[in-house]
Amino acid sequence: MGTDIRGFVECRLDYREHEGGSFWHAAVDSDHLKVPRNYGAFGCLFGVCDNEQFAPVAPVRGLPDGASIRVRDGHETTAGRSASWVSWEEIKRIDWDEESVFPDAYLREYRRDPQGKWQSYRRNCHVPQKFIDLCG
Repeated sequence: MGTDIRGFVECRLDYREHEGGSFWHAAVDSDHLKVPRNYGAFGCLFGVCDNEQFAPVAPVRGLPDGASIRVRDGHETTAGRSASWVSWEEIKRIDWDEESVFPDAYLREYRRDPQGKWQSYRRNCHVPQKFIDLCG
């Protein structure tokens, strides 16, 4: 079973939501972005499914202070899930070329797309740690 990250892009408003006392508005639900699962990004941003051992930018922080009603209500419906958030300033400072501490423990299968370029097709079986240690 795979892991997905759900969330919202919130924008700051010049007025408070009349019910929630928040300056924030849930402008975009991440479901609408149709972003595929990307465990490397999940690990880099939040330390979730971190096969590559990145230092997470925003490990579990809980919901941000003053989150919009929609975000608070959405989190309540996913009880048992960890919450975190990341600011646009933090995202802009990410070194997207950072190397992981360890190689990820999966074999990757690549296939050529219609234009002849190699594309990641899927991750295959988990490689036992003893083989990673041998290659270390």
